[in-house]
Amino acid sequence: TISGDGSALTGVASTENIRTNTNATFLQNINVSGSTTTGSLVSSGAISGTTGTFTSHVSLGDNDQLRLGDATGGDLKIYHDGNNSAINDVGTGSLYIQGSDNIYIRDYDTSENHIVMTKNGAVDLYHNGTKKFETSSTGGTLTGDLYATSRLFVNTTDAGESNGDEATFANTG
Repeated sequence: TISGDGSALTGVASTENIRTNTNATFLQNINVSGSTTTGSLVSSGAISGTTGTFTSHVSLGDNDQLRLGDATGGDLKIYHDGNNSAINDVGTGSLYIQGSDNIYIRDYDTSENHIVMTKNGAVDLYHNGTKKFETSSTGGTLTGDLYATSRLFVNTTDAGESNGDEATFANTG
């Protein structure tokens, strides 16, 4: 083990340990394998590896991005710009949000639901915390008024052809 203040270490073999109780600046690459740290690792460049485990939080400042994927700049970006938070899928393919049970889109303090997707069940849409539309195995239920800017067809084809009993509502005004 080599110990010191880190200010003048040269010619250290790769099998030897370096310990310092103060800051140390390395001008070339640092390769770390099979080691642990109890302090902080600060880098102004990239830190890369094949796997990693965090036992605490990953903290990023405003406008710093968590980038995932191989595309330049990342296929998937998660960040906060100081005012808004964003999840951006900029790679190829689709963005999937999956859960093993129900999926909720809600306020940060969980006081209001916006969308609730129940596994093997309903999808509920909310306005200001009040359920307004819900799906079921037999269709959907709307609570409140429905305004159409054009025609509304009931029990007809998309072209307005009758399938039996039907009602057609049109805005003539």
